[in-house]
Amino acid sequence: MVLWLHFIFDVTAVMQRYSTALQKQHCLLSEVGEHLAATLAVLENYKTNFGPSLSKLLKGSSPETFTFCDVNIEGNADHFETDRQVALVSLIGHLNDRFRDLEKPVVKSLSILDVNTWPLNDKPALPSFGNDDITVLCGHFEVPLTKLPGQPVIVESVLSDWESIKPLVVLVAERQLKHSQSVNSLCLWQEMWRKCGSDYRNFLTLVDLVFSLQAHSAEVERGFSLYKLVHSDIRNGLVPKTVTDLMRIRLHTPEVKVFDPKSAYELWRADVVRGRRASVSPYGPRKRKTVSELVSAMEAELPDSDSDSEEPVSGSESGED
Repeated sequence: MVLWLHFIFDVTAVMQRYSTALQKQHCLLSEVGEHLAATLAVLENYKTNFGPSLSKLLKGSSPETFTFCDVNIEGNADHFETDRQVALVSLIGHLNDRFRDLEKPVVKSLSILDVNTWPLNDKPALPSFGNDDITVLCGHFEVPLTKLPGQPVIVESVLSDWESIKPLVVLVAERQLKHSQSVNSLCLWQEMWRKCGSDYRNFLTLVDLVFSLQAHSAEVERGFSLYKLVHSDIRNGLVPKTVTDLMRIRLHTPEVKVFDPKSAYELWRADVVRGRRASVSPYGPRKRKTVSELVSAMEAELPDSDSDSEEPVSGSESGED
């Protein structure tokens, strides 16, 4: 039992890392295959080698005789090894069966949007890189792309947009690599939308569609949890539009520690009829007046009593002659 518990601990740690990777907020379907391959490699290694927890338990001993918590334990090594192999083979088989759709061409083509897989150091290979994958994605998503309300996508222009935008993507990726070890693909495509969304709208709409395909249901569960916090028993009078706006702010805005309020401030300052007085340099905050200053201002606005009053009429002037 002790051997089996340590073995289960090693396997659970591997599966926990895989589950955590899939629960990331923006996890592409192509990344699922990468994480699955790494997980299967570790499990295959456990067929011939012990995991960290089991290796620590059996350090300097064998499964037949070992010490646990200063207690000498005699185990059945053959029985344990047989059960271990059966468990690993069964787990690997179920994982391959559960994620067998990852071998489909359209799922493999999704990796083209992960810029870390691009041959950034092989410039001659870039012009033809990914053309076949984009063709596969256009064929698979042709119906939803051409039926978008407002401005449907011209599928024939997606490939030309792709060939034109690649040099710009490489420049942004190289700039990111100067400050980090890998490229943040989501931030990169968002920057592409901001800078040249009108020029490459057909291709970037396909990018948006691919990133909207979540590899898990954790995002849906986060949405329901957030809805319960926003539309609570105390605030059950909120109209649907207000709830939607509050949830959008919570779900799609960065965390407070990394949020840059400059753009929001500029919008707040410019989107008014009358100008706003900012409480920042060079104006500074408005100085509050003291009580004595307020009294003096009020007295200054009052009319002068000496100039407005009339002199009283004397009795001699008002009497009869």
